[in-house]
Amino acid sequence: MALAAGGTGGAGVGRAGPDAADFDPRVVTVYDMSDRVVDYEQAWAWQRALVARAAAAADVGRRGSAQRVLLLQHPPVYTLGAGSTTDNLRFPPGASPIPLYRTERGGEVTYHGPGQLVMYPILDLQSLTPDLHWYLRQLEQVVIEALEAVSGLAGERAEGLTGVWVGGAKVAAIGVRAKRWVSYHGLALNVVADLAPFDRIVPCGIADRPVTSVQRLLEQRAAQEDPFAPRQAAPARRGAGGGEARGAGDEEEEEEEEMIPIEQATQEDLRRLLARAGSVPPVIQESPPASSDPGTRGDGDWLDPDDPFAPPPERTSSAAAGAAAAAEPSRSGGDDNDDVGAGSGGATAVGAWSVRSDWSPEERLLLREYSCALLEAFERVFDVELRPGDPAELEEAEAELQAGTTPAMAAA
Repeated sequence: MALAAGGTGGAGVGRAGPDAADFDPRVVTVYDMSDRVVDYEQAWAWQRALVARAAAAADVGRRGSAQRVLLLQHPPVYTLGAGSTTDNLRFPPGASPIPLYRTERGGEVTYHGPGQLVMYPILDLQSLTPDLHWYLRQLEQVVIEALEAVSGLAGERAEGLTGVWVGGAKVAAIGVRAKRWVSYHGLALNVVADLAPFDRIVPCGIADRPVTSVQRLLEQRAAQEDPFAPRQAAPARRGAGGGEARGAGDEEEEEEEEMIPIEQATQEDLRRLLARAGSVPPVIQESPPASSDPGTRGDGDWLDPDDPFAPPPERTSSAAAGAAAAAEPSRSGGDDNDDVGAGSGGATAVGAWSVRSDWSPEERLLLREYSCALLEAFERVFDVELRPGDPAELEEAEAELQAGTTPAMAAA
């Protein structure tokens, strides 16, 4: 990627200290793991380690010499902002269907999962522009330009809110934190992500605006352009019979099915009909939790992999009692930093959720296109040059932090 010109954040260049001549604060190392699903706690640890390195560099007059960007995906997880309450959870905090973490970032609860691209910039804003509002608007602009470049979608800002919307639906969430002007956390863009887990929360605390994905927006646009075209199932979703749904290029002839009067149709007939029409809701499947009583449904078993249309069962009295006694996720005492709400505590997942990663070729291509577009837009918007980094450096930085060899972090 070439160095972009014409950015808006050049005022801070040259403030990095006496040794600034041997580095450029506008050169940013990028760890592009966008094709990988990285555990949330692992990525969180990498961020803290990179923040420690950047803070240590600032202490010796080398502000901006440790600029980094992570780009990756996560397994299913909910995260809370530092100041958010649990009021926006549609389940008891102690009975989350997937891991739940309280983090240092701003904002309310959100969901991360496969098919969503997450970008974590670790930037010394003092070497760029020391203004968090400016930084948030820059991140929004990165998403807006990526949407336009790949899909011709018109991303928009919403007055008084942070994030990016298309047609009134939120497609990207943003939540950040800065420690001594070093940023971490970042943005999440729903590309081909399953959206069903958002139904279990009030995303970002905004109840009156839906959440969407690039894939859904493209499907909606295609339907508007040709409303009479037959709708096809999403490429990576399962068909009604359990096999892979066929793509547009498959030549296999469809089976003829007997017409059934609607008043005689069973629930299974309706499910099969909806599946053939491409209306199977995108759900994350989970395995039934272990139980000594085979007749007892676990508290997290509300998503039935065999029947995604089934309503959630009533919780047993014992499960409800246990959930009521559960405490809000507590912060761990992992380090002595001065951030509010820091730590890696979180609720234990109920049931074993499977991670959807068997994307179709079309979905993999869309993810890759948006990975490149986000990085290219980041270069333009922040007026920086991205250079590829070795992910092994992340392990080194984490080891340094654990060994206490980054004094700036301990002294913060």
